[in-house]
Amino acid sequence: TLSYQHTNDQPIRYAGVKLPPLKSGSQVPPPNGELVIKHIYSHDNNSWTSKHIRVHIEAKPFAEGMDRVCYLLKDLSMPTGDAQSHVAKRIMNHETIMAYFTDCATHVMAGALARQF
Repeated sequence: TLSYQHTNDQPIRYAGVKLPPLKSGSQVPPPNGELVIKHIYSHDNNSWTSKHIRVHIEAKPFAEGMDRVCYLLKDLSMPTGDAQSHVAKRIMNHETIMAYFTDCATHVMAGALARQF
């Protein structure tokens, strides 16, 4: 089970960045997870698919880079265990949606190439 941290329903800040509230306006996910859209890139088909899933995401990031902050995420659509554990990355700058999806596809392609060689 994940623990969620918040203080008096005030916006949580990390490294000076206000964390986005959930769709409900809360900083803490509901017990059955928050409904989100999962976008999946297929390197083999060079295409994206999307589906609705439920997730639990930590309120505070565990790491920060120059462009992104990273959160622990549990994908509740996956079997219980390690398959549920993921990292959600939030862009800190004003990158366009297209640039964000291109960056994600690049990471998938890099992983595919690494497995081949």
